Amino acid sequence: MGNHRCKGSASPLERLVRGTGVTMTDNVAIWVSCGSVLVSFASVVIALMAKRQARQAALLMSRAEAIANLRHALGDLNRDGLASTKTMDRIQNALNLSHLVFSKAVRKNVEQHTFLRA
Repeated sequence: MGNHRCKGSASPLERLVRGTGVTMTDNVAIWVSCGSVLVSFASVVIALMAKRQARQAALLMSRAEAIANLRHALGDLNRDGLASTKTMDRIQNALNLSHLVFSKAVRKNVEQHTFLRA
């Protein structure tokens, strides 16, 4: 009597599985599908992070060039006290590059300091 079960005493889950015809193969397929979705989501996240990192690496040379132009222009202004054509070209190049490679806050700061000095 202890180990014998009546047909009506099956658990609700067992009755549900039997009633819908879900087999072990179906359960495995569902778990594999869920795993695939998780892997796909992780791949998208990694791809977006890689894209961002690649963009930052590509802009690194332009950032360095903008900083060098600005540094040379400010050096010219400190040394000569005058804004020569060469100095103004460097300032303009730094400003042009800054629109491509720096955030709005950095550009505003560069423009503010450049125009105060020039």
